[in-house]
Amino acid sequence: MTVYNNVGTGTVNYYEVGKSQTQFNAAVSYRFSAQAPRWIRRTQLRLGVNNLFDTNPAPANMSSQGYTGGSGSSLWVGRAFSFTTTRDF
Repeated sequence: MTVYNNVGTGTVNYYEVGKSQTQFNAAVSYRFSAQAPRWIRRTQLRLGVNNLFDTNPAPANMSSQGYTGGSGSSLWVGRAFSFTTTRDF
């Protein structure tokens, strides 16, 4: 717990400094060549996982700003999957 005294205003802020954290993400992709069957040639498929080990985030810096961009996007809660398809014409 850290205390910050706002000099001149008579207020005191208490906030918690978050611990360092690491989030592991993974993705695999496959691209079909121009020699593949016509309906799938030059197509790329990608499967991604954010927060691979489904870990909870460390506490945020609880100052007047609340969550900051450095503490994880989307509040980093739970595991998220993505599937992407792209094709060259």
